[in-house]
Amino acid sequence: MVVMRDVAVEGKTVRAAWLFVGGEEIPAKHVEGVFPTNQAFLTRVTASEDQGTKLRLADGSELLVPGYNKYLLARVTPPYKVLLASNRLSLFNLKDGVRVQVQPPK
Repeated sequence: MVVMRDVAVEGKTVRAAWLFVGGEEIPAKHVEGVFPTNQAFLTRVTASEDQGTKLRLADGSELLVPGYNKYLLARVTPPYKVLLASNRLSLFNLKDGVRVQVQPPK
């Protein structure tokens, strides 16, 4: 998965890209062509409770992972980077490339 974000370089904002493969974060450069983009929030899972069904993000917010998806995250120990879809219903684990459905706490 490729993650693009704006970063400050010498006082200017430039678009930078990172390729996430097998838990590695590799700087990348877009050479040519058009690519699809999706808005998402780059964050980190800082804690996991209740056998992986309750996640806490870096900003302190919490998400619930439905029971049928918990096995996808149970083997990953926080902290790890994730992309949270802009609708806050999907979480992409950048360590192993897995996408799981999430929901706000009740």
